[in-house]
Amino acid sequence: MKPVLTPIDELSPSAYNPRKADAERLDLVELSLRKFGWLLPIYADVNGEILSGHQRHLIAQRLGAWMVPVVRVPFFKVDRRMGINVLYNRATNDMYKTRSTKELKNELLDRIDEINQIKTLPDIPVDTPEWYPVLNQKPVATLRLAKLNERWPEAHAVQMASYIKSNGLPQLPVICTPDYKVLNGRARLTFAIQENYDTVNVVFVNEKHATHIQAMLNLLTMDYNIQERYEDLLRYNSFRRKNQRQTTLSTVFVEDLIRHYINTGNRVGAFQLENEKHVDMWKKYYGNHVIDFGAGLCDKTEILCGLGVDAVAFEPFFLGKDNENIDTEGARKLTAKFLERVADKTEWDSIFISHVFNSVPFLQDRLHIMAIVSALSSSNTKCHAVAVSSESDRWYNHTRGDLKKSHDTSSRGFTLDYEPRVVLSDIALKPKVQKFHTEIEFKELMHHGFKTVDTFMTAKSGCVQAVAENPKPVDIDKLRDALEFEFNVPHPEGKRLNMAEEAKAAFSERLGIKL
Repeated sequence: MKPVLTPIDELSPSAYNPRKADAERLDLVELSLRKFGWLLPIYADVNGEILSGHQRHLIAQRLGAWMVPVVRVPFFKVDRRMGINVLYNRATNDMYKTRSTKELKNELLDRIDEINQIKTLPDIPVDTPEWYPVLNQKPVATLRLAKLNERWPEAHAVQMASYIKSNGLPQLPVICTPDYKVLNGRARLTFAIQENYDTVNVVFVNEKHATHIQAMLNLLTMDYNIQERYEDLLRYNSFRRKNQRQTTLSTVFVEDLIRHYINTGNRVGAFQLENEKHVDMWKKYYGNHVIDFGAGLCDKTEILCGLGVDAVAFEPFFLGKDNENIDTEGARKLTAKFLERVADKTEWDSIFISHVFNSVPFLQDRLHIMAIVSALSSSNTKCHAVAVSSESDRWYNHTRGDLKKSHDTSSRGFTLDYEPRVVLSDIALKPKVQKFHTEIEFKELMHHGFKTVDTFMTAKSGCVQAVAENPKPVDIDKLRDALEFEFNVPHPEGKRLNMAEEAKAAFSERLGIKL
């Protein structure tokens, strides 16, 4: 799809653009547009909302432009548009997934001599045909480009091009010199080769400016501000889990028991649900009254209930029958049952938190959970929590770029820098954050709610597990804030759980305090 010159006032920036511009890089965007013109288009939906090209649009306004090159994409609901915005951001530059925007900025600004050389070039008059090289793109045989250029070596950027196709979106053009050397778009070319495309659209630029243009297109990128612009979206998307229901208990429900009885050797199958002696041992170790906090599909809760355990589920992001979309009414019904048990002052033997802290995107949200779990605990309660750690293969794949043990899905995510060891993945459809923990960090988190915390690593899975005891005294203000947050979490389409008042009433009854 070729761009069409469009009046600039027909476009509007998206309110959720996840990039934040700084003055230095905006000046470089202006420098690039003044000296080289439009090499890549703006992508906007049929209503004129910009999905890619916010900074170029801003600078074009600054330069007094009347017309800008635009490719139109279909209209999507806002959640999808937010994902597409990130997708185009990642697909524009030829960059390795492990490189941060700050690293790219520093590399570009270090090329001060090159920047000064660019400044000496003549400006291309705004709104003249010469200002729009992107309008002159031509189809070029993919095989011809493939013979003259090396393929992109890393899966991530190629996956971004794949996502653009799978979402029915137009690909960005490839930028080349007249002798077909690719300056920007090697990953897009690699994808075209893999897909056996006959041609790709190419924008040709002056050979004399090749080095300058390559730097501007691949190193000039803005920092992400996703943690603020996509705050609620990340909260509910990060708990999306289209998985098969499991028929056995996962790590957090058995690992502490197993490690006390089988310290070495093969521990696979060490606990068996069909073995009555194993079940009796489980009940003696973990107790008969337990909470599955962040129960997901509630399959583990059901297994425990089937064993005769009084297991209660809490899942504020409960999924509907399609196992993919959050069921707000279902979540409220499940929460109401949970709060009944809170109010009846049940003494819990164990509280299980399985991988919840990987899916909670923000530290303050995790601290809210600790305040609630601590308030649910008595002196006899043990809290068992597990999370994928920074020792796992998945984290290795995200940070190294190459794949270990063929965890191919890791090529689709990239790290954010608002907090250590945070990865954004599932970019196009439903962006979700996953947080990876060090053992020390996980222990510190659990200490916010408990005085005694024992942590250990589960070697094969790369998970860190904690067993916490002796809850700290209830801080009324922190608990109130936690309940107002956790029991009013956002759901898609502007919905919320909306049960904070019921939660405060239940915990007030349980604790004998006014919340």
